[in-house]
Amino acid sequence: MSDSTVTFDFDTTLALSRPNADMVWVHVGPNLPILNELRRRLAAGERVFIVTCRVEANEQLPDRRSVADFLLEHGVQPTGIVFTNGQPKAPFVVALNSELHFDDDPDVGEALPPYIEFRLVNDGLTPRPGTWVPSEGVENG
Repeated sequence: MSDSTVTFDFDTTLALSRPNADMVWVHVGPNLPILNELRRRLAAGERVFIVTCRVEANEQLPDRRSVADFLLEHGVQPTGIVFTNGQPKAPFVVALNSELHFDDDPDVGEALPPYIEFRLVNDGLTPRPGTWVPSEGVENG
């Protein structure tokens, strides 16, 4: 196993959502390039954690697509899942000794210390300059 630890956000990073006609956010599927990057890192023996702002107690609500169900459906077994329960992610990413964090929120990247590499992920809603393209390993834009 590698000594590397990598962290991934969940909503609109690994799992994509869109607002429906009632403006309620619904799960529409995986962000395949990012999911495949996670798989590649697991196969390389890296420790991979999902760090999500979700409230863990809400994971079993009937109208909610749970992180565990999504990962099971896609055959992914990360090292662990960390629920921040609405708290900022940066302290959790730091506590995990992550060397690299993937997230669709640029504010998360700004909150991380400079020794943690940050990859801004395209959330699938609007192409943004500076987002990371996994197939090429370069920034978009």
